[in-house]
Amino acid sequence: VGFACIALSCVFWGSNFVPVKEFPTGNGLYYQWIMAMGIWLTGLVAYLIQGCPPFIPILLIGGFCWATGL
Repeated sequence: VGFACIALSCVFWGSNFVPVKEFPTGNGLYYQWIMAMGIWLTGLVAYLIQGCPPFIPILLIGGFCWATGL
């Protein structure tokens, strides 16, 4: 299952930018904001589907590394 997920992510990497190519995005600030809100809402829905598990502060390190590209 893990290898299948990796293969799928490699195939669809960057596909979220394909629809945007049709429209002028200016400097991209608005697009980045909409993308961030979409990621946040997806995480919120996943959180609610899982039944609101307890908050573990140490997990913020992973989110920080992902957001900053470390």
